[in-house]
Amino acid sequence: MKALNNIPTSNKYKKLSRRYIITNQILYLKRHMPKQNIENAIVIPKNLIQNVITAHHNPPLAGHLGITKTIKAIQIKYSWSSLIKDVTTFIKSCHQCQINKKSQGKPAGCLQPIPLPTCKPLDRITMDFLGPLPSSNNKKYILVFTCQSSKYVIAKATRLADANTVATFLIQYITQYGVPRYLTSDRGLHFRNKILNDTCTNFGIKQIFSSSYAPQSQGFTERINGVICQAIRHYIKDNNQSRWSFYLPYIIFSYNNSPQISTNYSPYYLLHGFNANIGIDIQIIPENLSYDIKKSLEELKQVRASIPDYIKKAQDIQKLNHDKSHKLTTYEPNQLVLVKFPFQEPNKTAKLAPKYRGPYKIISKVSDVNYMIELVLNNKLTIDVVHIRRLKPYFQRDNSDSSEEKEPTDIGN
Repeated sequence: MKALNNIPTSNKYKKLSRRYIITNQILYLKRHMPKQNIENAIVIPKNLIQNVITAHHNPPLAGHLGITKTIKAIQIKYSWSSLIKDVTTFIKSCHQCQINKKSQGKPAGCLQPIPLPTCKPLDRITMDFLGPLPSSNNKKYILVFTCQSSKYVIAKATRLADANTVATFLIQYITQYGVPRYLTSDRGLHFRNKILNDTCTNFGIKQIFSSSYAPQSQGFTERINGVICQAIRHYIKDNNQSRWSFYLPYIIFSYNNSPQISTNYSPYYLLHGFNANIGIDIQIIPENLSYDIKKSLEELKQVRASIPDYIKKAQDIQKLNHDKSHKLTTYEPNQLVLVKFPFQEPNKTAKLAPKYRGPYKIISKVSDVNYMIELVLNNKLTIDVVHIRRLKPYFQRDNSDSSEEKEPTDIGN
């Protein structure tokens, strides 16, 4: 300013002053290339910077646009030395933008394959509900049990998706197949409850829960659900979806009797030691074929022993392909994050609802893809395990402008 007012100053500032001009006591930055017919840009003093950024971002006329568009809009009329840095910091810490906009770039979370501790079939069972589906013979859900080593599937059409249904089916399963060592499921209330906990405790079963609202952590079971729906679609005639429960047993048999890519054997063979016949086999294959039980059992023992290697190889390929399109992200204890929840409010649409809620505090790291988070549920603090795909970092404002800052969102409503 001294140089512009012809007050003696250093050559450095004299040279710098050539880029500016004072008109009607307003400081302008000279431009060699005018922006949208505006020749010079008004230089904003430090005490007005937040006002200018807020006016170009927060009001409905500004529309909470992104960093690049906001910078370009401001640069048409105004200038200051740290414009790009200040706008970037302001928008990155905008509460409304953080809860309403998706994360950019690759999704977080590299694939974490579940290790197979034993090759013994039915030692580790994963369970899940598929539905609700259109009512079929008074049934609206499918309860699916899958063996992680043999990939064998047991499924039942059910009327309800509740704790009693799961406990009853588990006891039926045990009386036919024996007691599994591990029972894995998501954290839904139909799996995480006193009835099922007591049942598992009585039989010595260890329950393992995946992350909330993270179907990718139940990858194999979710794929089975997709296979079941796809197969049933082939047999629904005249769009009569109420017939799905009639076809369910046949679909499950077909899946179990088909060789799997990961093991090269059918789940039925890995469990029983032979492949099941279908109708045409009875007509073509001679009845008096010799069958060496001892040799068959020895062969089955060797095949089962090789299953962990087959599955490990398939998991390595899946991880390689998955991680190409995902990024490794880590969070620290006490770091603030936003959490994505499914939208379930009546008479409202998810299209106009916030995509994230929070901020919430990270308590600890459970694994590379799971974190213990302190949430607010029905006005009470609660702790839950959340998958990293549902998280994104929360940036707080350092300045005193806290008009947009919110208390942690109550997710009970």
